[in-house]
Amino acid sequence: MKQRRDRGLVHTVARKQSFEFRLLLVITMLLFLPIAAASRLLPRSWRPLAAFSDESEGIYVEAHRAACSVVPCVFKG
Repeated sequence: MKQRRDRGLVHTVARKQSFEFRLLLVITMLLFLPIAAASRLLPRSWRPLAAFSDESEGIYVEAHRAACSVVPCVFKG
């Protein structure tokens, strides 16, 4: 019976961390969205978010890619 409680606790902690990850992902994506929009005014070689991309991407894709590269670093520690 003790194992069931432990599994529930682990599941609750994992669910909380998953929610925190998604929340941070949304917040950082909203922070990177104006940066991606402003970078459209620069030449492609100067763009900080699209410099290594071969194809033309949308603003949301650039912001999401930047957020996905930053947020996991928060959970490594």
